[in-house]
Amino acid sequence: MSPDAALDIARLRRLLALSRRLNSEHSLDRLLDDVIDAAIEMIDAERGFLLLRPAPGAPLEVVVARNFAAGALDDAAGKVSRSIAEQAATTGEPVITVDAGVDERFGDAASVASLRLRSVLAVPLRQKGKVTGCIYVDHRLRGGAFDDDAARLALELGDIAAVAIENARLTADLRRRQDEVDGLNARLAAELADRDAELTRVRAELPGRTALRGRYAEIIGEAPAMVAMLATLDRAARTALPVVVVGESGTGKELVARALHHHGDRKDRPFVAVNCSAVPEPLLESELFGHVRGSFTGADRDRRGLFEVADGGTLFLDEVADTTPAMQAKLLRVVQDGVVRRVGDERGRQVDVRLVVATQHPLAELVAAGRFREDLRFRLEVIAVAVPPLRERLEDVPLLVDHILDRLADKLGGAARPQLTRAALRALGHHAWPGNVRELENALARACALGGPVIDVEDLPDAVAQSRWLPPAQTGPGADLTLKPALDALERAYVDAAMGRTGGNQTVAARLLGLSRFGLQKKLKRIAEGE
Repeated sequence: MSPDAALDIARLRRLLALSRRLNSEHSLDRLLDDVIDAAIEMIDAERGFLLLRPAPGAPLEVVVARNFAAGALDDAAGKVSRSIAEQAATTGEPVITVDAGVDERFGDAASVASLRLRSVLAVPLRQKGKVTGCIYVDHRLRGGAFDDDAARLALELGDIAAVAIENARLTADLRRRQDEVDGLNARLAAELADRDAELTRVRAELPGRTALRGRYAEIIGEAPAMVAMLATLDRAARTALPVVVVGESGTGKELVARALHHHGDRKDRPFVAVNCSAVPEPLLESELFGHVRGSFTGADRDRRGLFEVADGGTLFLDEVADTTPAMQAKLLRVVQDGVVRRVGDERGRQVDVRLVVATQHPLAELVAAGRFREDLRFRLEVIAVAVPPLRERLEDVPLLVDHILDRLADKLGGAARPQLTRAALRALGHHAWPGNVRELENALARACALGGPVIDVEDLPDAVAQSRWLPPAQTGPGADLTLKPALDALERAYVDAAMGRTGGNQTVAARLLGLSRFGLQKKLKRIAEGE
């Protein structure tokens, strides 16, 4: 084997050993020290430093140096050395000089001579086609200290070092990000623990559905207004007293009436319902009280009325306020005496009926307007159950949507249950729902028919998709058009509405407003200070 071949093999072994050592080192600081020490040793240089580019386009920065006096990198020699390093990094090729004293690339020959700078070698650190830094070595005493073989060896060393440095950087970044993720996870876990504790406390403070005697699975809703209504219904179901159910059209008043019946002692007896506004006055009396044969044209046989049909159970009179004064007088007699007389009959019949009536407006308002008998109101309104409109319990919309979609899927013969996009669910939560739950059912039925397996905003009715409704806070601008007071008043109105709806519970109110509990507390403090 020739001496040159033996030298090449020895150099390859040294590079291989160095590559293994460098790529097993995960500490960037120790790795940089190893690189510059290996460069000085293998190339037999006097001094050296390693430069890295902190970001693309940024100038090179010295990260480690060997055998330089304190401050030497800032003097004239440092400026010359940095210039050579930048040239190597810019061209991606080695920069080598045999004698700096006569090399024009070094600029001022006088300063080079005064520093006795002779031999210089700078090689780029190349990694994936990019130059990430530079290795610089020099010798102040020996001219021609570095030749082409030294340049090739330095380049090979630079390529190995560039990969190792990049790996160490990535490892350091990964470790730093993992530490950040661990820190975020720890903070998130602490916040979740705090929220779970707060939620447990809130559930203990608020009247929840779990505290009710009945389950009322057919009535969907967990909003405070619904829980309060169910609490009244739960107590009323234990009695046989008359109940007035008050609520807008589409809120589910008949559902409430059925729940009263099915959770009471009469659940095994009939539940009979009639819409008073849908039956003409001449027929309503016969419908409710019955008739005997021959009492009027077409009465070819005796017929029981709904009071008799519901004997022992519950009779539900929907829209009772639409009855005439004459009918209201007859109802009063039945409520007082528990006796019904069929049309055309002289004999009365005793019945035991629990009466539940429904109206869209409170009976007191109807009495004041002259539309309802006050004495009948006092007979019927022993217990009043107010059914909240959907716009006052928008937090129940997702629960209602799930329930309605499940029911629609069953009607479609086991078809896959449609899914709503977030945008569609957000649009449902921004609608005022003048038709209440009935309007929501119709909107979802339409969306299922037109939207397929995924329901998006465009599948909803235009009135819902384009709605940007918010609870009213102010009717409109007055004479003063200053914006800040109006915004403050609007904010105060929303906060007051949320606090009132949740009974002063800040956690639930913050959720309704889309705030954190701490954010709501800041607003409450600011509002209090402004008053």
